[in-house]
Amino acid sequence: MRRPLLEPPHTSHLTPHTSHLTSHLTPNLPLTLTQLDGGADGTFYKELVDYFYYAQLRAQGEETTEPRRITGFVPITELGNMVRSLGFYPSGREVDEMMQEARLKALAAGRDDAASITFDEFIVIYVNHRPIFGVSKEQIADAFAALSSDPAGALSREALVGALGSHDEAIQTDELSQCVRMLIGDDNPTTALGERTDAKTFAEEVLGFQDYAATAA
Repeated sequence: MRRPLLEPPHTSHLTPHTSHLTSHLTPNLPLTLTQLDGGADGTFYKELVDYFYYAQLRAQGEETTEPRRITGFVPITELGNMVRSLGFYPSGREVDEMMQEARLKALAAGRDDAASITFDEFIVIYVNHRPIFGVSKEQIADAFAALSSDPAGALSREALVGALGSHDEAIQTDELSQCVRMLIGDDNPTTALGERTDAKTFAEEVLGFQDYAATAA
């Protein structure tokens, strides 16, 4: 079972215009929406709305005291953050591909600014690129076993951070901090990650797999 990796804001206390946002963003994409869990009336669709809304807050600065502007657009640079919050962990190349698709959609829609996407476009991109099957516990365990010399498959904090930043899809320091902040709430890997981490701990405490232990049997 996937749980949200990033707690979306309870919009009722952030702005009085949430209902306007939701009605403004509701897409006329019946075929695409049938491919979402629960369709347009499901909980997952509501999560999509929340994360899209939150991405607008992030783009404007979470700590700003200026009045919020609900534009209905999110910078394409937020795409990676949004899909990771939904439990899809694309590689750097896959994020680049999604961003390029977003630019093409913006141009096809006749917008001069190809650096942002609408909610409709976000749903289509998510459905087009999400994996049919999510990351499995076996894949996580295999990765830790390949990287660790420990019989239990555990990695030290330094080894884990080093592995994440040194392989083909290397994660840069600032990107890693951003990912850790989204997943755990602390943007410093040194304090966010334990001294040693095994596959089970990584799945449950970092990625948020609620049913990891139950399905590992």
